[in-house]
Amino acid sequence: MQNCEPCKALAKNSTPIHYCVNCEEALCLDCTEHHRVQKISRSHEVLDIGMRPKHMNISDQRCSKHGNLPFEYFCIEHDSLCCKECQVESHRSCQKIMSIDIASKGIKSSQSFIDAKELIEHISMAIPLISFDRHTLIESIETEASVVKNEIMKLKEEAISHIESLEKSLIEDLKQKKEK
Repeated sequence: MQNCEPCKALAKNSTPIHYCVNCEEALCLDCTEHHRVQKISRSHEVLDIGMRPKHMNISDQRCSKHGNLPFEYFCIEHDSLCCKECQVESHRSCQKIMSIDIASKGIKSSQSFIDAKELIEHISMAIPLISFDRHTLIESIETEASVVKNEIMKLKEEAISHIESLEKSLIEDLKQKKEK
């Protein structure tokens, strides 16, 4: 597990319990309290450490085609990130290229982001229900399979018993005819 990042900068070891989405830092309880009262960071989105996003920040991603150059631009026409070399090679004729900073400004308040966030929350709530339903269905199928298997075995025993009864009757019949 990682340490609280502000404490780490002060050469202290503290266990993080929160994560600031805006600063992209893990925070201990004390640092969280300071973070929430400072004017510059009081409006930041602070989550429990378990809710920390698993994705990398776009600014940390690099272009694999061009020696890990940082992505600096966004091409609206191709809906893709590009580095300086990508822009020259593949997006020279594109009319709608802008810096990542400008392209991402206000994204959290956009309707598509809000809709995506609501959809993710809805899916997150539905997953446990679906999982429970799946387990219930599996148990039901196993119970039903057991009942069907028992019915098949019972039918098999009845069929064998009937055949044995017929065999006994036929042998008895044959014995009587042979004696006559």
